[in-house]
Amino acid sequence: MVNDDTATASAANAYTDSAVAAEATARAAADTTLQSNINAETAARQAADTTLQNNINSEATARMAADVAEASARMTADTALQSDINTETARATAAEATKSSLAGDNTFTGSNTFTGLKVDLSSAGATLPVQSILGAPPTGPTICMAGQMVLQKDAPAGQQLFICNTALNGWVMVNDDAATTQAAQTYTDAQVAAEAAARTAADNAEAAARQAADTTFQNNINSETAVRMAADTAEATARMAADVAEASARMTADTTLQSNINAETARATAAEATKSSLAGDNTFTGSNTFTGLKVDLSSAGATLPVQSILERRLRVRTSVWRDRWCCRKTRPPGSSCSFAIRR
Repeated sequence: MVNDDTATASAANAYTDSAVAAEATARAAADTTLQSNINAETAARQAADTTLQNNINSEATARMAADVAEASARMTADTALQSDINTETARATAAEATKSSLAGDNTFTGSNTFTGLKVDLSSAGATLPVQSILGAPPTGPTICMAGQMVLQKDAPAGQQLFICNTALNGWVMVNDDAATTQAAQTYTDAQVAAEAAARTAADNAEAAARQAADTTFQNNINSETAVRMAADTAEATARMAADVAEASARMTADTTLQSNINAETARATAAEATKSSLAGDNTFTGSNTFTGLKVDLSSAGATLPVQSILERRLRVRTSVWRDRWCCRKTRPPGSSCSFAIRR
């Protein structure tokens, strides 16, 4: 019998059993050594844990004593700090009562001088930058300072603001410009009238020029429209003729193409009838040779790779029957064809 490997399997099993027994003995010895090492390590760790816990207890006692001392020192320092804060609060509150408020109202009673680059009052709700008085400004030696101004609230409009004179003993009215205003108004009226006349003349000239240009433009549009209409008509006629010619050519080409398609369909149908099917059943009647690297029939439902025959008995002149039997499907492997003759 081919491939009767009972002896081989028995030998392999015996070798495996021996190797497993040796490995089990080695593992048992290793486990004993490992357990001894674990026990030694456990004892060492327990001793170390005891030492560590003692150290922790000592450190906790020292920390508690230090915390108590620190808390006492902090309490004393907090009492001193609160006393200093109370003293500073009282001092600052008294000092703030004598200072101006940035957001509230203030009344300055002393002499104040602003020397910064800019004094910005642009966002104030109202500004009163000049001393206000009722009645005429006073006069006399050194009655005012250079640059000082006063506003007489009960004076006529335009005659209320005064500035200290150069002798510092009286006042000069600021902006008393009634005559200047009248002259300016007269000049303005004359200039406005002249500008209005010039604008009217320019408007008339521009209107005339625009009207002439519009007429010329409309004429050009009419001419261009006529030319475009004529061109569109010619283009439409040419396009229609081209479309008719193209339709005729397409019809002829379609007829030729359909004829070629019909001929190709008939040829392909006839050729396909002589070809094998990849998915269906096939019967090959010619001689076929397979030269690929592999002919794989492993997934077939059944394979019949050898010719099978069954010949009829032949009658000879002597009325003797002969039977011929060759290559039966049930013959043992390696046996040859045999003949049995019956007379």
